[in-house]
Amino acid sequence: MKKIFFIIGCQRSGTTLVRLIVESHSQITCIDEPTSYSSLNLFKPTQSKINCFKVPLFTEQMNEDFFSDPSIDFIITNIFSDAKILFSIRDVRDTICSMINLKQGDSNWFEIWPTITIDYWTKTIPNFEKKHVDDLQLISESTEKLYANASFYWKIKTQSYLDYKNTNSTVYGIKYEELVTEPKTTIEKIINFLDLEWEDSLLSHHTLNHSQIDDAGMSIGNTNATKPIFSTSLGQYEDKLSSTQQETILSISGSLMKELGYKI
Repeated sequence: MKKIFFIIGCQRSGTTLVRLIVESHSQITCIDEPTSYSSLNLFKPTQSKINCFKVPLFTEQMNEDFFSDPSIDFIITNIFSDAKILFSIRDVRDTICSMINLKQGDSNWFEIWPTITIDYWTKTIPNFEKKHVDDLQLISESTEKLYANASFYWKIKTQSYLDYKNTNSTVYGIKYEELVTEPKTTIEKIINFLDLEWEDSLLSHHTLNHSQIDDAGMSIGNTNATKPIFSTSLGQYEDKLSSTQQETILSISGSLMKELGYKI
């Protein structure tokens, strides 16, 4: 399956930015959400370009037989076990701030989807509650339940990166913090992983035309495709989250943060 690779990672961890960057390469075409999910069933390996599918909903399922999610009404047979994976990773605290920033009607992503998805996992994954009994207990006792849910959601999604590495999946981890502070070095490593030649367009995604962008230049998740890479969102949690909220988040995800090399 040499003509396909995936971009995954916990939602709000930089998957859209990765998509815009790699799509700037002349040999890659990317399919973003929500089209990417239904399009997996239509993939034809004889196509001339390398196809990239951004599918964060399936982040923790790449080694499973089927893909599914509570937000879609179908399942997909996983025939992509040999596809390469770009895995976006971001500090859980900034990820949650970004979840809060994404408005959905009168609410926001943070208030809706972690809770719905955890309930879905509990009902559909055998022994899920038994396996995660300690974290689920922390959530049930928390005075900041939404933050605990979001942290657990990030943990389940992001832990799968280490699981894939341990099972010899062809996965490359991209830390959002490195991507926005050292873009050229980080993107060069991504392109090497994909076995492609460097192109200067990779550093100027904001000047190019992209698919699935609205008239205001916004992509899925309200990412502005016309803006260059910027680092001003790093560490936003320091101003936006209370000490209690940060403690709640790290009580669940702190050990994984440390394992990934983050300082807490």
